Amino acid sequence: MIRWTAKLWALIVLTVLVLSAASVQAQGKAELLERLEKHVETIQKYSWTRVTMIYVKGDLKGTIHEKVGYDENGQLQATTVDQTGKQEDSKAAELFGVGQWEDIRRVLDLVMLYAQPSPSKLRSFLNQAWVLEGGGPSAGIVTIKGSGFASSRDLVAMKITGDRLREMDVKTTYAGEPLNVLVRFGLVALGGPTHVKSARAAYRKKNISIEIENIEYQEKE
Repeated sequence: MIRWTAKLWALIVLTVLVLSAASVQAQGKAELLERLEKHVETIQKYSWTRVTMIYVKGDLKGTIHEKVGYDENGQLQATTVDQTGKQEDSKAAELFGVGQWEDIRRVLDLVMLYAQPSPSKLRSFLNQAWVLEGGGPSAGIVTIKGSGFASSRDLVAMKITGDRLREMDVKTTYAGEPLNVLVRFGLVALGGPTHVKSARAAYRKKNISIEIENIEYQEKE
């Protein structure tokens, strides 16, 4: 005859809670992934303008305007329509200095991995991330935390309300130094899909800041 001690009961309850949490996690991830992929699919019907601003020591050094949209194969394409401070690598190197321009280029490439996340990266991240339901003042807010979104060393926290991704806070590194990225999401149009509204990145080691704004959305005909 089994003696149901307090410790045994506690172990059973803990096991049930862990299994229940795992079930909720799996269900929650599947639902979130379905919602996010729906938005990704819908955004492919739009084109927009991406404005990238490069700051060094707080001073605006370059601005890039690009027309952005998805091609027939679902690949994101960007065409530069206007730029200052970055006409070409040789001139940019003269403006910023060769070493600093190389840092800017690489930081910008890294930021874009978060500012324009692909469906495959979202799926891979969600599969290994942890989903947390908010309570109290944070009720209704789902936070997804994990690492390995674009780098094995990054730490990412996403905030979602309903079926809308609101924010992605990234802590990663470039050349062994901290790089922080904050991505904010918003509606493309009333009743339209959620998409990246803006991104801010700070690489304090070299006093480099990057700001990205997505504007002028147009639905393709």
